[in-house]
Formats: sequence, C-alpha cells, structure tokens
Amino acid sequence: MPAPVDVTVRLLKWLRRDLPFPSYQGSLWARDVAEIYQRHGAQLFSKNIRQSLGLTRINVGIEKTLTEEPENFWYFNNGITVLCDYVEPFYPGRRHPDHPVDLRLTRATVVNGAQTVTSIHRAMQEEPETVAEADVSVRIIALGDDYAKYAYRIAETTNTQNDVYRRDFISLDEKQAQIRQDFDLTLGKSYVYKRGEVDPVPDSGCSVVQAAVALACAYRTPELAVRTKRDTELLWEAGSQGAYQRLFGEVPSACRIWRCVQIQRETGTALAALRNHLQGRTHATAQHGDLLITHLVFQLLDLAEIDELSFPIESALTAIPELVAAILPWLVYRVNLSYGPTSFLMSTFTNEARCRELAQLVTEDVRSGALAPELPHEYVALARPNRRRASATVPTLVNAGLIKDGTPLTYVPSNPAEALATREWLAVDERRSQARWQNHRTKPLIWSYDGLAYSASGLVVRIWEMADWAKAPPAVQGPTRWQVNGDRTLQELATELLAAQEAGGG
Repeated sequence: MPAPVDVTVRLLKWLRRDLPFPSYQGSLWARDVAEIYQRHGAQLFSKNIRQSLGLTRINVGIEKTLTEEPENFWYFNNGITVLCDYVEPFYPGRRHPDHPVDLRLTRATVVNGAQTVTSIHRAMQEEPETVAEADVSVRIIALGDDYAKYAYRIAETTNTQNDVYRRDFISLDEKQAQIRQDFDLTLGKSYVYKRGEVDPVPDSGCSVVQAAVALACAYRTPELAVRTKRDTELLWEAGSQGAYQRLFGEVPSACRIWRCVQIQRETGTALAALRNHLQGRTHATAQHGDLLITHLVFQLLDLAEIDELSFPIESALTAIPELVAAILPWLVYRVNLSYGPTSFLMSTFTNEARCRELAQLVTEDVRSGALAPELPHEYVALARPNRRRASATVPTLVNAGLIKDGTPLTYVPSNPAEALATREWLAVDERRSQARWQNHRTKPLIWSYDGLAYSASGLVVRIWEMADWAKAPPAVQGPTRWQVNGDRTLQELATELLAAQEAGGG
C-alpha cells in the first residue's frame, strides 16, 4: 500500500468552515502544486478513484490554458479536492483571509483533480516561468474519524472533469486492495484495479476487468456472463442484485480469481483455434457465444477445490480444448432447434432467459456422453488447396540480418477501423506505438512501453487488447503493421528481399 502523505501547503484567499468538518477553501500557486507532486508523485492519489490518465483530450486542454492563459486558469479549471485526517493551521502573518495560511495536512490524498495536478506538473516542466504565476482553486477537508463514512461520497460527487464510469468507483472499495495484496503475497503476481494503470502481461497477473469477466463466466448461472456480453460496464452495478456485489461481495481469493482468468483465457484460445476450421453459423456461434461457452466450461469442469493451492490447474487447462469441441456443436444444435437456423445469434447470446435455457440443455447434453450432432457441411470450412507456403517474414529477415538490433519500429494501423479503435489509447503515451528490433526468430520486437519481447502479430494483438477494441478481428498479419525507421513495413522488406534473391538465383 502507498505510504500516507503528510504535506504542508500555503493557501491564499482562504475561507474556513468548521462544521461538520474542519475545511478550507482557497487557492494554491501552480508552482507549489507542481513541487508537491514532484516530491510525492502518485502517492498523492492513493484514495483517488483512478490514477492520472495521461494525455487525454481534457488534460491537453488543461495544459494549454496553463501555458497560454495562466491568468485565467483559476476560472477555467474545476480545481482540486483534498481529503486528510487532520489539518493544522499556522499563520505566517495576520490571521486574516487576505493573508496566506500554512496548513499542515496529515494523511492527505487528492480525491478529485489528479488530472489537474499532473497537468500542472507537466506544464511547469515545459514553461516554468509562465505557469508559475497561475493559481488553482482547492478545497481541503479534514474528515478525522469519519473518513471511511464520507470519503467515497465526496470522491463520487466531485469527479466531473474526465468521464467517470462505474468501474472507476470500485477502486475505492477496500476489497480490491485486499485482492491486490493477496495476489502479491500468495501468487507473486500483479492485480491492477484503477483505470489508467497498465494491465499486467498475461503471465504476470490480470486487471480487475479481466477478473470480473472471468468470475462472471464462472458464476453458477449464466446471467452475469450474458450481462457482460451486453456491456462490461454492467459488471460494476451496485446493489444486492448488481453484478459487482455478487462477484466481489464475499472477497474471492487470489487463487480463485487467477485460475478463473486462466480458464477463461484458455477457453478463448481453444475457441480461436476452432474458428479457423469453421464457417457460417458455427463460426458465428463460437464468436458471439464465447462467454456462454466459457460459462459452460466452468460448469463442466470439477472446480470444487479451486481455492486450494494444491488445485491441479494444469489438468483443468489441458481438458479445455476437448471440452470446447464438445460444447460447440451441441450449442449450435440447440440454438437452431429452439430458435431456428436463421435466428439472430447476437440477440440470443445477450438474452438471459434464452441463455439460461441453452446452458441447462447443453450441460445435460455434454454430460450425457452422447455423440454430438454432426455439423452441416456448410458450417465447416472447406479444405484449402495445398500451396507452397510463403517464406515466413520474420525468419527471412533474421536469416538475412537485414535489420540491425535496436532499430526503431512504429505500429501503423492498416485500416480506418483499426486506426479509430486504437488512436486514443496510443495517444496517451508515444511509447505504446513504438518498438525496437532484435534478431530473434519468434519474438523480434521489444515493446518500448513495457520492455518485453513479442512476436510482430502478438504485439499488435496486445495493443488491440489494451485499447479495448471490442470488434478486433480474431487474427492479424503483424508484419504488415510495423514500419522500420518510419519507412517500409517488415512485410514489404521481406517481400523485396525474397524477390531480389529469386532474381539473383539465390
């Protein structure tokens, strides 16, 4: 857990109120805000519903005002709200609102205005003399023993500058901090739950979104998986019937969460492999019915001891491809039988009543051991004619030593839909679209964003996942999207190399 922040601030043009909590409202010089952030960094936001979101459209606007109209910043910005346990005033001059007051804050945290604070810090680094003269509105509230009772409500009602979603507010739930600690201590893995934090790479942990989706699929009935299919924002609904309470009300163990995530991921991998051999309605069922199929996998596996460290997770994961292959034809059969062979699949897989009925029928079908119905021939992909396989791009380039280690590469989307889906996420940090080459046959790209090695296609898929591109295609030709030195793509370089070799008889 982040260390608590004790800080002293100099408040200008201040007002004080004592009931129900000792509180101050006034202004801080932007230079003082930047200095505080320089000393304490993200610790200032330990109770904020999210970390800084980087260069969003709103935050770029904040910085523009600071550097171009610092005298107007107080008018154009919503300000900062700080909660603390206790506040102690000191008066360097007269005890009067026209004179500054120094406030010593114990266990202070910024619950609204994280984007303002980080924007001020960035702007100060760029144009310190201009920004130093700006001032920003601030409210300081000392909650004392009532912190737990009021902190959440204050944070919820004051966040308005960047779009705030239900998912943001669950980061104030102490259960999420408990889960993070459990992941670290029990599994040695990462668990992130604030929007703006970087998702762990797959083998090293998961995010709260990934955890919630997996737990929804593992729930005893399919309704939460169906809600998730409609909209992942429904995962954070509060109340006794809301998904969040049902998934996290009794804090699930790190073992349970992580194994559910592993099972969901393995099911997704198995479905992707199956889709390569399917077409038409079966392919569409595997795509649109993925979360219902994942729910069925959870129901059919023996997971009674999933919370135990000794649980044989590898055996469970090994059984999944065969289980998915058994579920899918039965699901296609039951959908066609119950709702017709031309029924709209997306409507079926987002309908709780239909999915409840389908789950019961397909579970019974698979458990019966009966032979699955044979799929109509138009549902199975035709065998492709044998062709000489083109030389793989990366091995061709590595064998030729054409690209030097450390050469920069840039991710360039290949179509408008891909560009639109990834643009906002990529814009937050320029490293997200950059990589360096290493002459390695399977993982030649080192991503500048996390320093890890990826295949060309694997890194594109990772970018799509982190950009939350819901309609991303199931497969990608990665070498067509990585430009070398801002010039030709890996695919183009390999094609030119092969053409030159053939022309030279090599």
